[in-house]
Amino acid sequence: MDAFAQARGVVADRLFEPRVARAALVYLAVAAIVSTQLGTWTDEEYTLATTAHGPVYAFGRALTYELQAPLYFVLEAIWREANASIWWARLPSILCTALSFGVFARIGRRIAPERDPLPFVLIAGLNPFVVYAGFEIRLYAFALLAAGVMWLLFDAGFVSGASTRARILLVVTSVLAIYTQYFLAFALVGFGCALLAMRRWKALGAFVAICVPIGLAALPLAIRAHHQVGGYVTVAPPLGALLRQAALHPWTEFIFPWDSDWDEVRGVRLAYDVVVVIGFGVIIAAMPRLRRSDLGWIACAVSIEATYLALLAAVRLELNSRHYVALYVPVAAATYAVACGILRGSRPRYALVFGLSAALVVAGTVTRYRALAQPGDWRRVAAYVRAEARPGDAIVVYAADSVAPFERQYHGDLPVVPFPVAPDTDVYSDDVLTLRSESQAKRAFDALAGYRHLWFVDDIGCFKNDKPYGCAYVQPAIDRQFDVLRSRAFFENSVRELSTLRSEGREHATHP
Repeated sequence: MDAFAQARGVVADRLFEPRVARAALVYLAVAAIVSTQLGTWTDEEYTLATTAHGPVYAFGRALTYELQAPLYFVLEAIWREANASIWWARLPSILCTALSFGVFARIGRRIAPERDPLPFVLIAGLNPFVVYAGFEIRLYAFALLAAGVMWLLFDAGFVSGASTRARILLVVTSVLAIYTQYFLAFALVGFGCALLAMRRWKALGAFVAICVPIGLAALPLAIRAHHQVGGYVTVAPPLGALLRQAALHPWTEFIFPWDSDWDEVRGVRLAYDVVVVIGFGVIIAAMPRLRRSDLGWIACAVSIEATYLALLAAVRLELNSRHYVALYVPVAAATYAVACGILRGSRPRYALVFGLSAALVVAGTVTRYRALAQPGDWRRVAAYVRAEARPGDAIVVYAADSVAPFERQYHGDLPVVPFPVAPDTDVYSDDVLTLRSESQAKRAFDALAGYRHLWFVDDIGCFKNDKPYGCAYVQPAIDRQFDVLRSRAFFENSVRELSTLRSEGREHATHP
């Protein structure tokens, strides 16, 4: 019993310092309460469908429909067998982000043992991206925790020490991480480049050696991933725009405490990019003050980003910020290393800079969730349509796969129509979600003749003049066939009440 208590104390001491533990518990309590107010959104509905019939079904559907690595979905399916509620389904993600507080504290101690890691913990752990991952019934919080553990094991095995145990655990953790999300394999590229930058040649040889069993264990999944990418990539976006977005977007959202999806202030994207350029200038200016290990962590983050860019150039795969989860921990660690290098020897400036940064991050996260809404804001959208629509109306949901989160929270009697057609629930493809021409949009609307009014729920972003999934064809079709009687914007969604379908060419007026 004494040995068990001693071991438990050692683990607690290594992972959670008392103040960090209190911060994690406060976060856990607040997040658990907030999550009860959040409706589901499209991606979460995918997870709920995949994990609704046990781990065996989840394993197969993760590979064939989700086009993802299967481990998270298998574990989530097992977890959900105890309780089918939405809150229970979200709880593993919340727990993973709470545990990440301890991981960030250990990372902070490894980079700057002389500094108080709590400000770094708050900045890294309460970043809107991390909190977003914690509220998702998806794999991202689990992947973030795995990436953090990989970083610590790599440091213990190859940078700050040469622990054989850490190296063995790194092999096991890396395999589990890759079976959680393919992109976590990029962390291994970053680790190798970090050792190159640190000029640790012997450690580099040992690291390459342990990558062999990791690669062999991940080989079956790599073969499967090749086929999955072929099934997912249906419309190749312009390469230049894709690479520009990939080179800047994740860095700005990871380093700075804003979420661009919420901030619609004109020019905010340009402001992000300017600050990033300035930030790189500061890094270059600070180079003489940085240690070789600091340069290694910078090399780790930059090389992971370069690997992403190489993948995008090779397969033209369009990614969102959440797909860069393998980059978050290395970026956070590199940013902290640079900041500590610049502020080395100045405790008052350290306290001022990190105190202000932590306050900004908390403010940014509170702003991100001020409306207590997930993407699509389906709870409010459903309540609005239920209150305003009348008998004889129909509800049209675009994109088609967003019908699931709407119906979960609608509870009304009117028909809900996926637009342009119902999605295939057996094989995922962007094709069914994508309009190819205005005539296709017109035909889809023509099929809805006979309803009094249409309530057009736009989850794609055509309301903001975005262009995904061919939504540029939607507005001309609406202009030709309907009057817009009223519209209302929600978080990443909009609802427009459209008049009775009329013959093309009739004079009309549009009333926003």
